Amino acid sequence: MGTHYIEYDIIKIIAVVMVIYIHTTTDGFFLFSLYYEPNTSSSWQYWTYMIPSVISQIAVPLFFMVSGALLLGKEESIRSVWKHRISKYSVVLVLVSLLYYVLYSVRTGYSLDFIHFLRLVYFGSAAAHLWFLYSYLGYLIILPFLRYVAKGLSRNSVFYLLGISVVFSGIIPMLQFLLLNNKLQLNPDLRVGAFTGMAVFYPLLGYGFTKFKPNRKTANVLLLIGVLSIIPVVLMTYLNMRSTGVYDYSSEHEVTVFWECFNEVRTVVVFVILSWLAGYIKKQSLTRLIKSLGSCVFGVYLFSLALQRSVFMISLFQGISACLSPFLSIVIFVILVFLITALFVYCLRKIPFVNKYI
Repeated sequence: MGTHYIEYDIIKIIAVVMVIYIHTTTDGFFLFSLYYEPNTSSSWQYWTYMIPSVISQIAVPLFFMVSGALLLGKEESIRSVWKHRISKYSVVLVLVSLLYYVLYSVRTGYSLDFIHFLRLVYFGSAAAHLWFLYSYLGYLIILPFLRYVAKGLSRNSVFYLLGISVVFSGIIPMLQFLLLNNKLQLNPDLRVGAFTGMAVFYPLLGYGFTKFKPNRKTANVLLLIGVLSIIPVVLMTYLNMRSTGVYDYSSEHEVTVFWECFNEVRTVVVFVILSWLAGYIKKQSLTRLIKSLGSCVFGVYLFSLALQRSVFMISLFQGISACLSPFLSIVIFVILVFLITALFVYCLRKIPFVNKYI
C-alpha cells in the first residue's frame, strides 16, 4: 500500500466541484452574461458572477498537477504504463461513452448505431466533458518521456516554465488585443506549446511544486499575483464582449478567449495553498471523510453530468431557485450534485470488479 496524500484528495474534490459548476451553463457558469449591458459598465452582478467562472478554469489543470505530483516521480516501465494505466482509462472511456450515447438516444429518440458509436469515440466524443479523458490518455502515453524530463527539473527551471507560459499565453495575447486590436499577431510558428500544453505543462508544474515547495515569501508573492491576475481577465472579457458584440452562451469560445490568461498562476496558488492547509487537518474522522470523498472524485467526474441533466435534478434546481437568489441556488445545486454522485460512486466502488476502474 503506497503513501496516501490527503492534500491531493482535497485538491481533487475542489477541482471536481469546479467541473460541476462549469457544466451549469447560464444557470451559473455563464450567469454573468445575463447581466451584461452593452455600452455601459454593466451591473455589479456581471462583474461579481464572472469571477467564480474565471477561477473555475483551474479545475482540469489541478487534476493534471495532482497526477504529475503522484506519477512523475515513480519508477515504472513503459510496458507497465500501457498495461495498467492506458488500458484502464481506454476501457473507461469506451464504457462511459457508451453510457452517454445510450442516454442521449433514450432522451432524443435517436436510434442506436454501433458503427456510428465507434466512429464517435474515435474522432469525437459521446459527451462534452469526456474530452478530458482523451487528453489524459495522451498524457499517459507520453508519461515515460515526461519522467525523464521531470528528473532534470530544478527550482529555477520550474519557475522558468511558469514564466514562459505567463508571457506566451497571457501577456502577449492581451497586448495584441489592447494595442493592436489583434490585427497583428505573433508568428504562429514561434510557439512553446509543446511544453505549455495542458497535458505536459501542468503535470511538470505539479511535480515541480511538490519537489521544490515554495517558501512562505514566494508563496505570498504567488498568492498576490494570482489574486490580481483575475482583474485583467475580467476586464479583457468585458472589452472583448463590447468589441465583438458577442456575449451569450452559444458563443462561449469567443467570450472566454482570455480566461486562460494567467491561469497557470492561479492554479499553482490554489495547489500550493490547499497542500499547505491540508497539514492542519488532524481529526481522524475528517481525514477519513476526505479520503472517502477523494476516492470517488474520478467517478463523480464521469457520472455527474448525467445526474445534472436528469429530470429530477432539473426539477430540484427549479424548486431551489424559486426561493433563493440565482447564485446561491447554483452553489447549493452544485454541492448537491457532488454529494449525490459521490454517494452513488461510493456504493458502486463496493463492487469488486468496478472499483478497479473508478
